[in-house]
Amino acid sequence: MLLFPVGLTQQVIASIKASLDYIPDPEFTNIGVATYNSSVQFFTISSGEPSVIFMPDVLNPFAPLPKSRLLFNVKTQKAQIEQILDKIGTTFDSSGKYRSPMSTTGSCGGAALRAAIDVLREDSGKVLWFVMDIPSVGFGALKVRNQSQLYNTEKERILLCPDEKCTAYTDLAEICLQAKVAVDIFACTQGDIDLATIAPVSAPVGGEIYYYSPFNSAE
Repeated sequence: MLLFPVGLTQQVIASIKASLDYIPDPEFTNIGVATYNSSVQFFTISSGEPSVIFMPDVLNPFAPLPKSRLLFNVKTQKAQIEQILDKIGTTFDSSGKYRSPMSTTGSCGGAALRAAIDVLREDSGKVLWFVMDIPSVGFGALKVRNQSQLYNTEKERILLCPDEKCTAYTDLAEICLQAKVAVDIFACTQGDIDLATIAPVSAPVGGEIYYYSPFNSAE
């Protein structure tokens, strides 16, 4: 399951398209795509055309459709995957906002991750979670804790430890362990995303963390 904020759209789409012909055992590999900003958007094929399933409930996120409608086989449904990727490029405006009056500000990255895990939890799999901004709304919302006045003090270690007030990501880690769902985190950011708090979700099933900061799409 590919899960990315719209600010990384073109880079991620290009990478997915370039990798489709090189995925081992494509007949056994299914791919689903979701994006997020202040809401979560899943993509499916309806009447032969790609369509967007808008999920506004970021406090109690869930898979909005059966997995058969959200996951597509790399070998037999490659064309549908490419259709969905092309659709994503026209779903957001130039600032990366969803073309809907319901769109607000903030990032619901935690809610998007939980919904993606929900899609995979019956059969196992992997979520590639691209994070550009700190999750600030909905499930797993965090507040920026990076305070420069704590640098070079005894309290600086607090910034390197998970936020004890938020258990959402350790709770998701338990779900991942039971469901055999791995989470790879791609931190592509120019600011603080509280990686210390969200990182534990990748640990139980051998997930990886890739840290690109400061992220620059031109490089």
